[in-house]
Amino acid sequence: MDILPNLLRNKMNSEGLSGREVARQIGVSATTVARVLNGESVDVDTLLRLCKWMDVSPAAILDAQLPSRSGLSAKIAAVIQTNPALAEIFDAAMEKLGKGEVDISVIHDLAAYAAYRLKLGEEKKENPN
Repeated sequence: MDILPNLLRNKMNSEGLSGREVARQIGVSATTVARVLNGESVDVDTLLRLCKWMDVSPAAILDAQLPSRSGLSAKIAAVIQTNPALAEIFDAAMEKLGKGEVDISVIHDLAAYAAYRLKLGEEKKENPN
């Protein structure tokens, strides 16, 4: 999974922005935004501009490209970082877990719900009606 196009697409959708408007806000061409959305690589300056606009750490994006377990955590961190409401939920859950106020099953429930929603999304793509 290439995390950068997915994060960009999610931010564009959540703010109702076109590729041209994003390009204008970031200071790159609309063609560059289209290339990112298609999963093509971009130069460092463009990556930094995108990360700043999405309020995501460039390290999180780069780490998410690693094919390892740490890459998985980086992908999760990058997604959470772009969604303040989700970040609040995970922060609260992790804080309570650290204090022993809840057990790990809460984190499992969050992950299970996310898996359920992903499955629904896949089914909708397969059967759009």
